[in-house]
Amino acid sequence: MIVKIDKLSHEMRGIAKIDNKVTFVDKVIPNEVVNIRITKQKKKINEAKLVSIIEKSPNRIEPKCQYYNICGGCNTEHISYNKSVIYKKEIVKNIFNKYCNMNIEPSIIYDADNTYNYRNKITLRIKDGKLSLVGDTLINIDYCYLVNNNINEVIKLLNSICLDGVNEVVIRGTDDIMVIIKGDINSSSIISILDGKVNSIFINNIKVYGNDHIIINVGNYSYAVYADSFFQVNTNMIDKLYNKVLEYAGTGNKLLDLYCGSGTIGIYLAHNFNTVIGIEQNKDAIKGANLNKKINKELYIMNDFVKNLNFSLNATIPVFVMMVFGWFLQKIKILDDHTTQKINQFVFKILLPALLFMDLSTADFKSVWDTKFVLFCFSATICSILIASAFSLLYSNKSERGEIIQASYRSSAAILGIAFVNNIYGDATMAALMIVGTVPLYNIIAVIVLSVTSPEKKESSPKKILLKTLKDVIKNPIIIGIAIGLIWSVLEIPQPVILTKSISYLGNMATPLSLIALGASFKIHDAKGKLPITVSITGIKLILFCIIFLPIAIYMGFRGEKLIAILVMLGSATTGSCFVMSRNMGHKGTITACAVMLTTLCSAFTLTMWLFILKSLNYI
Repeated sequence: MIVKIDKLSHEMRGIAKIDNKVTFVDKVIPNEVVNIRITKQKKKINEAKLVSIIEKSPNRIEPKCQYYNICGGCNTEHISYNKSVIYKKEIVKNIFNKYCNMNIEPSIIYDADNTYNYRNKITLRIKDGKLSLVGDTLINIDYCYLVNNNINEVIKLLNSICLDGVNEVVIRGTDDIMVIIKGDINSSSIISILDGKVNSIFINNIKVYGNDHIIINVGNYSYAVYADSFFQVNTNMIDKLYNKVLEYAGTGNKLLDLYCGSGTIGIYLAHNFNTVIGIEQNKDAIKGANLNKKINKELYIMNDFVKNLNFSLNATIPVFVMMVFGWFLQKIKILDDHTTQKINQFVFKILLPALLFMDLSTADFKSVWDTKFVLFCFSATICSILIASAFSLLYSNKSERGEIIQASYRSSAAILGIAFVNNIYGDATMAALMIVGTVPLYNIIAVIVLSVTSPEKKESSPKKILLKTLKDVIKNPIIIGIAIGLIWSVLEIPQPVILTKSISYLGNMATPLSLIALGASFKIHDAKGKLPITVSITGIKLILFCIIFLPIAIYMGFRGEKLIAILVMLGSATTGSCFVMSRNMGHKGTITACAVMLTTLCSAFTLTMWLFILKSLNYI
């Protein structure tokens, strides 16, 4: 009987219609015209065998396995691998649509490079004393293309002896191999042939050789597998599968792993959760899960250490590499002081405002604005200023106290804050809110303390200087960029594509160019003495403030991007503008220059350290 194959069933069997009756045919492909023979007729369906192919699909390939056409173990080797994946995806879509009324687009997880020898388990029967796979009849085999080569070696060894009396043989493992036999056979004959070649032998649920479990290694993890416990059979796909589960699961406080088996998925996801609870009733699986927890504990510690360190270095190193690059350009005289000054002006007046406007104007104001966060930044800055002021009283030279105070509390919040948050999270929204709570205060207090402690008398009164400072704060391009961005967001003003792209071009230049200019402004030779006081300032600026205020921020519930912005506010290097302001207000600027230099050098290490700690504690 000649029919055309319409589609594939969930079992990857071909479906054809004969007199409106569904007919299942093995080893065919949709749109093929084939000659079939009906083997079973039921009330609603027919079963049929493929006799010949009349019109062959372009997706048909020659099966690699010699047993394919008579073996019941595989049913898609006649279809090109990539096309079979597509067919399977469509089948899943149809099942969800038909039975769940859900229109979904399944994620395709597959490994086109390892289509053979990937399984870590095979179940075999016995025919004529030899291992066999189940088809319509038992088929003796010497090799299976689906299982790994270690299992195939065991198949050859077992086929060298007579297995009459055995009902079933299960072979599982990768590097370690376990053999599970059911039936009537002398254990000594099995042990003699497999001694040194396998790790475990069970006969009728009794261990007769080796360990009660084997170890299967998957990526960075090791799993104990017992005779009766479940384990994913496709070893090559486990990493891919679990990573997809990890993607969907995300992070959280508690993970509930139902039907956890040996705990493989729970262990794989554990570093993203504070607590993992596995639920299982199989005794072997529970034993395996408890052992797997112990096996992977030290590995987890090391993996988390490496992962968190990598995260921290990826956040800090690119930032400081750009600064070093800027310093190098200055040393080889590609950038001079005049050019660097102009770049700094361009970044400060144009690029950073553009970046902040870009992030804030397109954001939802209600979700972006955080009054508690802004007030915390403001309050922490006030407290930092008070601590710095108290510290300055330890020094008898009153004319230096203004520099000490300013260098101790003023951070590179605008440049480094935006750079760090942008580098980690892809935007600088929280950095912008942190700037709102700190930068105006930075400037106002700096003018006051430098004016009061200035060794030179000024023609202008402190009142006039303060008023001028307030005007400068209001006219600050960064503050203006933030204000316009927030107003734009509140009013929900649409942005033309031309405006969006233009602003994006400017904003994308802000971080790298600002860091290059900052590095080019770095002058090692400006550090003339004052080492003890500079070291003290560095300790306060990079360590003490973080020790005091980071725990408070965590207690108040700040996490992720907000906590990174707070960290930079507290623990980044002293801003280079401190030196300019000190000199303009009658101070020598030596202490400030030393502080800028030393805090910049040390912050590369301290910021990495703080990021590592916060990441290890799952706060970012």
